[in-house]
Amino acid sequence: MAGDYNNSTSSNSATNNPPNDFKDKFFGAVGARASANLFVNSGRFDFRFIGIEMAYSHEFGSYADFRQSIKSSSDYYDDPRTDLFTVGLISEVLFHNVGNTDFENGIRLFSGTTLGHDDLSNNYYTSSTYIDRLTHYVFPKVTYFLKIKQVFGSVEAGSQFMLRFGYTF
Repeated sequence: MAGDYNNSTSSNSATNNPPNDFKDKFFGAVGARASANLFVNSGRFDFRFIGIEMAYSHEFGSYADFRQSIKSSSDYYDDPRTDLFTVGLISEVLFHNVGNTDFENGIRLFSGTTLGHDDLSNNYYTSSTYIDRLTHYVFPKVTYFLKIKQVFGSVEAGSQFMLRFGYTF
């Protein structure tokens, strides 16, 4: 993915700007995902029992540099990491017509964590108990997805809500 943040409220002043006063910043990221499940196919259903999923992403660009530059400021809470590795447990149920996999839909459950040191959580949750801080690291997510031939869409709910559409090659 790639894009550009434009700030229309920037003062464009060259002196005494706060860190969030910028005109525009480029962002980009690359990543990969892998998963493995035990599964059983029964007629119109595929049951994918508990499996493991891993995802890696690397962010780059002037916005990533900007986020890293404000991490030492006491006025901002920021996660300066540009490399993220997430691992978790998954379970899925897929529904499709017998002998026709051009139309599929399903439900997916995920519970996982992003590994590595997280400065944001350490700073933001300093007054929380150990159990409270631990629950901020493990996140559950439920996803409904639909695939018609090469086009797919999904709705995810968990720590945030996402709606996605795409095309498979």
